[in-house]
Amino acid sequence: MFIDSAWLKQYVSLPKDFGLLSKKLTQAGFEITSLSKPELDTTYLRIAKIIASKPHPNADRLTLCQVETQDGKFQIVCGAKNFKVGDHGILATPGAVLPNGMVIQETHIRGEHSQGMLCSEKELGLKEAQGILILSADADVSQNVRTVLGLEEVVFELQVTPNRPDAMSHIGVAREISAIFHKPLKLPRPKFSVSKGKTALSVKVIVQDSKKCPRYMGCLIQNIQIGPSPVWLVKRLKAVGLRSINNVVDVTNYVLMEYGQPIHAFDADRIQNHTILVRSAKEGETLNTLDEQTRKLESSDLVIADIQGPIGLAGMMGGKDSEVSLQTKNIFIESAYFDPVTIRKTSKRLGLHSEASRRFEKGVDIEAISAALERVTELILQVAGGTVQEKALDDYPKKFKRKEVELTQAKLDLYLGNVFTLAQAKKTLETLGFKTLQFSSQKLRVQVPGFRIDVTQEVDLIEEVARLLGYDKIPAQEPTGHLQLSQKIEKDHSLEESLKTFLTGVGFLEVIHPSFCSPEDLIKLKWNTPTVAISNPIGLDTSRLRPTLLIGLLKTLHFNMNRQEKDLMLYEMRPVFFPPQGQRSMLTGVVCGNRMPSHWGEKDQKFDFFDLKAIVEGLFETTKIKTQKLKFHETAPAYYHPGIQGNIILQNKFLGSLGQLHPEVQEAFHLKEDVFIFEIDIDLLRSDLGQGTFFKPLPKYPFVRRDISFLVPKSVTHSDISKVIWSAGDPMITDVELFDLYLGTQVKSGYKSLAYRLTYHLLERTLTDAEVQKIHEQISKALQKECNAEIR
Repeated sequence: MFIDSAWLKQYVSLPKDFGLLSKKLTQAGFEITSLSKPELDTTYLRIAKIIASKPHPNADRLTLCQVETQDGKFQIVCGAKNFKVGDHGILATPGAVLPNGMVIQETHIRGEHSQGMLCSEKELGLKEAQGILILSADADVSQNVRTVLGLEEVVFELQVTPNRPDAMSHIGVAREISAIFHKPLKLPRPKFSVSKGKTALSVKVIVQDSKKCPRYMGCLIQNIQIGPSPVWLVKRLKAVGLRSINNVVDVTNYVLMEYGQPIHAFDADRIQNHTILVRSAKEGETLNTLDEQTRKLESSDLVIADIQGPIGLAGMMGGKDSEVSLQTKNIFIESAYFDPVTIRKTSKRLGLHSEASRRFEKGVDIEAISAALERVTELILQVAGGTVQEKALDDYPKKFKRKEVELTQAKLDLYLGNVFTLAQAKKTLETLGFKTLQFSSQKLRVQVPGFRIDVTQEVDLIEEVARLLGYDKIPAQEPTGHLQLSQKIEKDHSLEESLKTFLTGVGFLEVIHPSFCSPEDLIKLKWNTPTVAISNPIGLDTSRLRPTLLIGLLKTLHFNMNRQEKDLMLYEMRPVFFPPQGQRSMLTGVVCGNRMPSHWGEKDQKFDFFDLKAIVEGLFETTKIKTQKLKFHETAPAYYHPGIQGNIILQNKFLGSLGQLHPEVQEAFHLKEDVFIFEIDIDLLRSDLGQGTFFKPLPKYPFVRRDISFLVPKSVTHSDISKVIWSAGDPMITDVELFDLYLGTQVKSGYKSLAYRLTYHLLERTLTDAEVQKIHEQISKALQKECNAEIR
């Protein structure tokens, strides 16, 4: 959130060195991620006092002014009418360049000499407003222009962790700074009077669902005047990124950023029967919210309603029918505590996120509701007038009970070392608003303030002590004990490292994606089996746990292709999930584009199925699984190309798939290149690995190689043939290589011609020709019998 240093100074003194402030806040857990200062060249700008004024002798609409600055007196021709003698403004002297590009020069206007220009807020780039900027009554010509305009202050963006909603406000940050630098905290003390006497208008509040709304407060203010906000208020809101709407709405936003307590204002005259109901929505009810969207509600939602229906979505946004407008005369101010879970669920379901919902869904301080209501009432009376004729309503049936947490010296030493004492811890916690209930040298018991909803146990107190007194003071200590990994962990890690090393070696890059996907992605992928739905998704795009790694990889391909990177080899090795609560580790790789970088001496060659198959076989060689034991079955999932695909079978178990991506899926993911993919079940691969790596001595005796060629039906696969050869030739066969495939006109219809090179070898002696011939003939007969081969 954005913090305005000028605003912050209202509550606590800041160090002059902003670098020190940034460092200390970061050490306390609040990182400053950006910093900005107002940009306005004030070299030629001066504070000017109007000491005389008279009509321009030659122009009815112009005025001739005499002004005084620290540099002397100037004569100015001015067209504005909103000033009087004695007022102070900003004078742009000759040489000034204003934010709108206007260059100020000494000139003559209708015959009168003008030595500059009295500036409006619009001309200074501060605000859209008519007339010149009139400074406060205590302004002086000797003051620095940047100081008067607040241009020396900085606005910084603070990264607030989700467990610290109390710091999502200027007072919350001021409280932290007060504790860090031991400076007093100055909180607002609202003062306003309640008018005596009866009034015809009164608003009644009925809280029907106290579980979703444990506390509801409201205040009626009558006879207000809706209009533009004063300069100071607009400036404060603009500094933190909020636009000005009108004086009443601006005050509610101001208090939101001041206290961290969302406030909402209703037009009291548009509340039917002047009765507010805080209730659960009725199934199918609708509400037209301030952003002019019609929201369909469910019974789990909480609404603010009148007798006719909802007028606001509790904790998120008000309704269009009850908004404060220029015609509003009476307003009802709401300050409440809404159940964080209810707000979070409704906000996510509707995709409606506001400054209010961001705070309610994390948890606001139920005890600060009354202070925020008093503050907003005070400010509205200041900027919009009106009267308060009734005491604020407060529906608070079950009082909030503050938590009590105990901290011992023994636990403090265990976590932080023998560095901090309980006395130091007590002093530190008290500066943060904790109340000491019991204290001794060995035990401290404190009461947790209502705004610290994140502190519930002893370790939370220890964290507070460490971050305020300094993590850097905790002594470094070498870890002790013994670390011993189980054989299974070592084996699993070894397998994964081997696979990654191989893939990196052949040119793959590893990528890691989130574990979520969207239903739309699953449809694009032609996924037709059940998936795991997330009960509380952040959004529709992350509402399913991924059943495959392919979705993330295809999106990464698309991202890279859009940036003219088309030759890609990517892999991911991560878990996938399936119902009801299962998961498996998978390895998925994708390749596309050219297999080699472009070279002037060679033509570009695209990746094809056989490149992919070689990669997969290399992977299995890495795991010591012989590729001849693998079987490639033609049927694969629906997202594979129907003619270029296959399942990987090992010992009758489905180990994975490989092939080309289906053209329809390729088009759905907007991929401009053919994509080849492989998927391998790592968990199943682990279960089929051998007991380890065994080495054989280098061969002492020669190999014998024989070729065999034959015709087989086209339906017979290379895998079928290899299996027959290995089975018939065992143990003499050591290698089987297909070196020729012919499908020409000389081969009879329905057949193909294949040629294999077989390697025979024994470790203990030299083979004889007779032995080789015998096994070779045995293989030929087996091929004829089992593969219907015709030996050539």
